[in-house]
Amino acid sequence: MLITKEEIKAMSAKERAELLSILWDVIEDDPYVDDLAEESEEELRLIQESLEEYKRDPSKVKTWDEAYSELLRRKDN
Repeated sequence: MLITKEEIKAMSAKERAELLSILWDVIEDDPYVDDLAEESEEELRLIQESLEEYKRDPSKVKTWDEAYSELLRRKDN
C-alpha cells in the first residue's frame, strides 16, 4: 500500500500523529536500524578524504548522470 503526500496532507493532525507513531514503531523493530544510526570512524575518514580530493581537483568529479550512465554501460557489457 502506498500513501501519497497528498493523502497524508488530507489527514487530520491526529491521523498524521498516529501514522508517525506507527512508522517509528516499524523503524525501531527493524534489526538493521542501528546500521543507519551513524557513520563509523572509517566511513567518516573516507568521506573526509573524498571531500579533500574533490577540493584539490573538482574536475575529476562525475555528475550523478555520468556515474549512472557508466554503471549502465558496465552492466550491459
